[in-house]
Amino acid sequence: SDLGGGALVTQIHDFDNILWLLGKPKSVYAVGGKLSSLEIDVEDSVQSLFAYPVANGTLPVSVTLDYLQWPPVKQMTITGDNGKIVCDLNTFNTTVSDISNSKTETHSFPKLQRNDLFLDEIKNFLAFAEGKEEPVVDLHEGMASLEMALACKESMLSGKPVEFNWGEE
Repeated sequence: SDLGGGALVTQIHDFDNILWLLGKPKSVYAVGGKLSSLEIDVEDSVQSLFAYPVANGTLPVSVTLDYLQWPPVKQMTITGDNGKIVCDLNTFNTTVSDISNSKTETHSFPKLQRNDLFLDEIKNFLAFAEGKEEPVVDLHEGMASLEMALACKESMLSGKPVEFNWGEE
């Protein structure tokens, strides 16, 4: 805990994905903590429920972060009236299910290698440092992801929902 670890911070890119797809949430309620027999002093399991206001109510967005799943699962599922999309971030496969025609299609990205993601990130950072490119993820986006993680931790510890006060940027 002295180094700031835990599932909320080490798996923070799930929050990056939510921000990229949906923007900033209104509130979050989270439960979890150090629940396993792992020899760590930080949270190993967290379930978060983010609230997004929409025209006809509140859109719930659920995020599960943990160190326990074996084999590891890293998926993003978007479910709607007309079907769902499942993106498997470990296998680089995306499955699209369309309820209107009972059709399911799988799209694979076999040329994408996980290490390429990290190499591209380093290249972008170096190009930004040299003034040649803008960062793919800027400081404000990184701060928003961290605010989401810290709000989850606050909710988890207090047992209460946390409202976001995003203010002006």
